[in-house]
Amino acid sequence: MTRYHYSHGNLMPDRLLSPALLLSACLLTPAGWASQPLPIERPAEAPLRVTEAEPLFDLARSVQQVSPQSFRLRFHATDLIKAGQTPRPLVGDISRVDGKWVAGTGNTPGYNQALHTIDITEGKADQTHIKATLKATIKPDNWVPADKKTREVTFELDLKLIPAERAPGSNEDAEPSTEGQFWRVFPNSDQPTLKVEGTYRVIESPYEADAAEPSTGQVTGTLSVPIAPNRWNMGTLNEAADGVRLRLDMGTTRGNWNHARLTQMGFEPARDLSAWHGLRISIDTDKPRDDANIAVWLREDDGSWYYVKYAVPLADEQNQAVLLFEDFSEAEWVSPTNHMDEDYVLDRSGVAVIGIGIVNALGVGEVGFEIKGVELVRVDRPAPTPAVARVTGKLLS
Repeated sequence: MTRYHYSHGNLMPDRLLSPALLLSACLLTPAGWASQPLPIERPAEAPLRVTEAEPLFDLARSVQQVSPQSFRLRFHATDLIKAGQTPRPLVGDISRVDGKWVAGTGNTPGYNQALHTIDITEGKADQTHIKATLKATIKPDNWVPADKKTREVTFELDLKLIPAERAPGSNEDAEPSTEGQFWRVFPNSDQPTLKVEGTYRVIESPYEADAAEPSTGQVTGTLSVPIAPNRWNMGTLNEAADGVRLRLDMGTTRGNWNHARLTQMGFEPARDLSAWHGLRISIDTDKPRDDANIAVWLREDDGSWYYVKYAVPLADEQNQAVLLFEDFSEAEWVSPTNHMDEDYVLDRSGVAVIGIGIVNALGVGEVGFEIKGVELVRVDRPAPTPAVARVTGKLLS
């Protein structure tokens, strides 16, 4: 196993550190002056010594599967919002976690740009069907509607589950050209996704107050694993090797520098990690490579994201790295949501989410690996020895 520690922007492989590093720069001097080197003695970067460690979470219980009790439903209800002359769809996102419905959000393409809320008043799900009554609160944006008032639409979904023909990690979803927005981070993996299709029936809508009878329409969508406390939102458990297996497809076309894929785990409540120095990440891969590295993200409770881009190499079958919290920098344009912060310093007292994935725009294709361990660590770091520079006092010619 190759062990690394991340130190001030550099990945330092512990096994390659030398006792000392001597850099010499030769001065060009006028004729008659003896050419003398300017030796700069720089002490070696001492490897971090872990003095204490404990798992950040229970690895074996950190994965989940789509089931009637736990799923994330993304749906497209055609022509549900009948405002104006042209009906518009409602695109919604709701979840069920451990049997409990979780309210979500929606948007109305072509109507306005506001983010709407969707509440579940009742619902049930089994292996083949989902039926739920939803109330969407349609909010105004700066322009639409003119009266700036919210409106509530109550409707019923009746959906049938259909096994997907492919996983969301295929190249069709991975290519940068299909991402739709310039700054956008999409997760993907080899975990199967279910398709849904069915109908909606409007129960009450201010847009249809004069209608003779409530309208109906078509609904399509997908089911995937929900974002749940202390569990990854993608990945499968390799019980034989006790690891979380991920397969991230980065596409085969060079794209934007912020082309990223990651799995996320939320903590509820947020974790106070201020008593620890950093994280030790253990990653296995059956296909070592030098064109991709594992990145690690942390999100503060207020929503600000930080990361280490080159956190763990995939150079060997077994890889391990120690990341100090002080080396996490703002995840500028490579975070699932907001990367802005009031002070741009990671607040370890309220860590709400951890993410593990890849930032790579080189079209490296599929990258497979297993998360073998994520540990909190305390380390012993010897005080660095100051570098010594000997200056001759002679002028450069």
